[in-house]
Amino acid sequence: MSYIDTRNLNANQLLHAVGLQRLQPTRSAWTEAAIPAALFGAGVLLGAGVALMVAPKSGRELRSDITKQANQLSEKVRERLPNTNNTDRLTHEANAWEPATT
Repeated sequence: MSYIDTRNLNANQLLHAVGLQRLQPTRSAWTEAAIPAALFGAGVLLGAGVALMVAPKSGRELRSDITKQANQLSEKVRERLPNTNNTDRLTHEANAWEPATT
């Protein structure tokens, strides 16, 4: 039976000596898709901001256009997510709880 001198071995060599290896880090499919999507979204926002800044409009017109676009985007989000518009229900539920009396 032969012995291995472990004093001069690194971690990978020790693992190999006993028949093991390090686990390689893996990324999930979600991570693989989310990073490029986030970078693309950031690029779109940055590009839109630059386009607005170099547009030949006055500051007042630019602010007005930004406000209109933000309102339109808000309306589109509300149409696609109808439950976010339901604040009356939330207010009613919040008022339904009464403080405990002792």
